[in-house]
Amino acid sequence: MKGPDGLQVDGFHPLKPGLARSIVAMLLITSVVPLTVLAGFFLFFGTGQQRTARELVHRETAERMAIAVSAKLEMAFDAIDRLWDTLHYEGLETARLEKTAGELMDRNPSYDSVTFTDASGAEKVKLSRYYTYTAPEFGSLADSPEFRDAMGGVMQIGQITPSPFNKFPVIYVTKRLVRQDGSAVGACRIGINVSSFWNVVTAEGVRTGSRYAYIVDGTGTVIASADVAFVLGKKAMRGAPSVEALLAGRSGVFTYVGLNGREDIGAAVPISLTHWGVIVEEPVAIAYGGTAVYSVVFFLLLIVSSLVIAFVGWRFSMRNIVDPIRLLEAKARSVAAGDLSVVFPDATGGEIGSLGTTFNRMVSELREFTENLDGLVKRRTAELDDSLRKLESANGQIVESIQYARTIQKAILPPESAIAEHLADHFVIWNPKDLIGGDIYWFAGGEAGFLAAVIDCTGHSVPGAIMTMIAGSALNRVVSELGPGDPAAILARMDRIVRQTLSQHREETESNDGLDIGLCHVRADGSVRFAGARLSLYVLTPGETREIRGSRRSIGYKSMRPEADFSNREVAAEPGLCFYMATDGMRDQVGGERSLPFGKTRLLRTLGSVRDRPMAEQREVLLSSFEQYRRDEVQRDDVTVFGFRLDGNGVKR
Repeated sequence: MKGPDGLQVDGFHPLKPGLARSIVAMLLITSVVPLTVLAGFFLFFGTGQQRTARELVHRETAERMAIAVSAKLEMAFDAIDRLWDTLHYEGLETARLEKTAGELMDRNPSYDSVTFTDASGAEKVKLSRYYTYTAPEFGSLADSPEFRDAMGGVMQIGQITPSPFNKFPVIYVTKRLVRQDGSAVGACRIGINVSSFWNVVTAEGVRTGSRYAYIVDGTGTVIASADVAFVLGKKAMRGAPSVEALLAGRSGVFTYVGLNGREDIGAAVPISLTHWGVIVEEPVAIAYGGTAVYSVVFFLLLIVSSLVIAFVGWRFSMRNIVDPIRLLEAKARSVAAGDLSVVFPDATGGEIGSLGTTFNRMVSELREFTENLDGLVKRRTAELDDSLRKLESANGQIVESIQYARTIQKAILPPESAIAEHLADHFVIWNPKDLIGGDIYWFAGGEAGFLAAVIDCTGHSVPGAIMTMIAGSALNRVVSELGPGDPAAILARMDRIVRQTLSQHREETESNDGLDIGLCHVRADGSVRFAGARLSLYVLTPGETREIRGSRRSIGYKSMRPEADFSNREVAAEPGLCFYMATDGMRDQVGGERSLPFGKTRLLRTLGSVRDRPMAEQREVLLSSFEQYRRDEVQRDDVTVFGFRLDGNGVKR
C-alpha cells in the first residue's frame, strides 16, 4: 500500500528517488540551518562580548599599576631635584650633605641608600639605611653605565641589583646635578628597595577574587608579587607570550600557562622609564566561565539536530543506497568467483539503477572477452615460447664462443711445465673478471736465464682478450728480434708495434688503447734486470720490502707521446730473494667494512708475512686474504700476480 506522497508504508521498498531527495532537502533546511544560525549567534555575540569585556578589565588594571610604578620612580627623580634646590651642592660641607640625605631617607622608607658623587664619579657622601660607611670605603661610579648615561643628561634607572644588607634587591635611580650655567657638578643616586613596589600590587586589590598580578624586570624575572617566594626565588617567566611581548616593548592580552602553572589569560603593559612590565592574570576557566553556557546551548542544539538528521539519513540510505549497493557487491563477488551469468535487477532507478545497468553491460562484455581470451593467450604463449627458444639459442652460441675464446686465451699463456724448468719455486694467479679478460702473464726461458712479464691491457672480456692477443704477439716478435737482455729496449719497440697494429700512429684513428707491463729478465747467475710501463717489481728480503717502479707511461696509447723513455733497473743476486709482479686488479678491488680498495700496502704486508713459506702456500694465503676482504663485492677487474724465489745458485738449470 502506498501513502498519499508515494511512500511505501507496508514494506521495505525504496523511496522514489525524487521524493527522497526532496525529504532530505526539507529536513536540512528546516532543522540544521536554523539551529546552526542560532548557535552561531550565541557563540559569536555572547561569547565575544564577554571575552572582550573581561580582557578590557585586565588591561585597565595593568595600566593603572604601570602608571603607579612610573609615578614612584618619577618621585625619586623629583626628590633629587628638590634636594639639589635645597643644597646647592657645590661648596657644602659633608656633614650637611649627610644630614640632608638622612632626612630624605627618613621621609621615604623605601629608599635604602643615597649617594653623592663629583663630576668624575668619585663618591663624596654614601649613606645607607643598614650600614655606616666611612671615607676609606667610598668608591667610584665612573665605570657604571648608569652614571655615564646620567652625566650625559639621561635620567637613568639601573638593573635590579642584589642588596648586600637585605634579602630584597634594590634598583638605583641616578640623575646628574648641574649648576645654573648648565655645567655638571656631580650626580645623586638613590637605591629603592624593590619590595616597595608590592604596595602597588596590593593597592589595586589584584588578589581579590581570582585575579593575580606581578611585575617583571627586563630579563623576565618576577621582582614584585604578593607571593614573596616568587620574588626571593627569582621566578623566571621567559617564554610566556605576555612576558615576551613586554620584552619586545609591546602590550596586549594573551592566553598561556601562568605563574601558578595553570592556563591563564594575561594582560601585559610596559612601565615607562624602565624595561619592566606589569602582568595581570586570571584562570581561563573563571575569566571565560560564562561562555560555557553558550557552548552547552550550542552543543545541545547540534546534538539534537545531528540525531534527527542521522535518523532520517539512515532510513534514506538503507532504503535507497546501502541495500542496493550490498546487492551489487554480492553480484560483483559472484563475478569475481567466475560466475558470469549474474544480472543486477534495475529496481531502484536513479543513480543506483544506472550503476546496475553499467554493471550488467560490463559483465556481458567481460563474458564475451573471456570467450576470446583463451585463444589469444594460446597464440601469445606460442609466440613467447618461440622467442625464448631463439634467445636461449643465441645466448648459448655466445657463451660457447666466449668459452672457446677462453680456451684460446689460455693456450697463449705459458704452460706450468715451461716455467718450472727454470723456477723451482714460483706461483701464478690469473683470475679474469669474466670468462676471458685483459690480463695475461708471459714467460720465455733459455740457457742464459729467462724473461717473465705481467701484462694489463685496456678493457675486460672480449675487447680485453683481443688486446692480450696483440700484446702477446708483439712481445714474442720483439724478443725474437732483440733478444731478452734489454727489457727497456723491448718495451720501446713493443710500443711502436702496438701503435702501428692499432693504427694509432695516425691522426684520424679514433681508438686509444694500450697496455701496462712489467718485464723482468733473470740471468743465469741470479741477477735481475727490470723495466716496466706503469707496473712495478716488488722485491722481498728477510728485513726489507723494495718497490722497483716502472716508467710512468703506458704502451701503445695514442694519447702518449711516441718517444719512449723506458729504463732498466738492476737487482743484484742474493740468496732467498722473492720477486713479485702484479696488475692493478687486486690492489684496486673494493671490499672490507668501509668499502675501501685492497691496496698495495695490504698486498705487500700479506706477502711479507709468508715470504719464508713455499710459493705455492703464499699463493693460497694471498688468494684467501683477497677473497675474505672482497666479501660480497663484485670483482671489478682482472687479477694477475706472478711470484718467484731464486735460490743461492741462481736460475734452475
